[in-house]
Amino acid sequence: MTWGKGGNKGTGRYGQYFGAAISRLHAEQRYRVFADLERIAGRFPFATWRSPSGPREVVIWCSNDYLGMGQHPKVIEAMIDTARRHGTGAGGTRNISGFTTALPPPICAAATAAIRHLKTSQSERQSHQDRVRRVKAELNSARLPVMPSDSHIVPVWVGDPAKCKAASNILLAEYGIYIQLINYPTVAKGTERLRITPSPCHDDIMISQLVAALSDVWNRLGLPYANTAQAAE
Repeated sequence: MTWGKGGNKGTGRYGQYFGAAISRLHAEQRYRVFADLERIAGRFPFATWRSPSGPREVVIWCSNDYLGMGQHPKVIEAMIDTARRHGTGAGGTRNISGFTTALPPPICAAATAAIRHLKTSQSERQSHQDRVRRVKAELNSARLPVMPSDSHIVPVWVGDPAKCKAASNILLAEYGIYIQLINYPTVAKGTERLRITPSPCHDDIMISQLVAALSDVWNRLGLPYANTAQAAE
């Protein structure tokens, strides 16, 4: 940190404070470096990871686009059509200092198209639930410590911030699998986990590759399997 160098004492104190805070994050293995990922429209869950060694294709296993609607033709067309008619900015009437609080019309149109489609279609939800059940079954079969969850999110218990970060890094760098780690303060210390969100677009081959990669990472890092992971009970 260079804040405060050559400046007044107040600025220096702020620099010391933030420097100490960042140092604590590093020491606790909670400092995050976000992966530079670029989605590929029409090919979700594939994405391009702009890694230090160059672009690589990876599979995303932690997206919040749970039903894959971000690439649905109706949604994309609604956004493009609205942008052509109204432009890309917002069209609200309540302005504060001029950059409005209303959402841009193309965003609203895309969201409306997704909702309209899902009100009449059950296939996305059915496929999604099937994929979630398959992932949970395969992970449990491999004795990987799946934490109890009634939702579509599949948390896999690690219980150590350093090993959780290492697991996420190995999966991305060596297997082309991106899974976001979840640690304190989002979850309690000692319950660090990998957050998996299956989608209708994850096929059986991807699921098998995921389980094999996780099993290898568990062995390499000496992580506990389900029969010894107390937090997974």
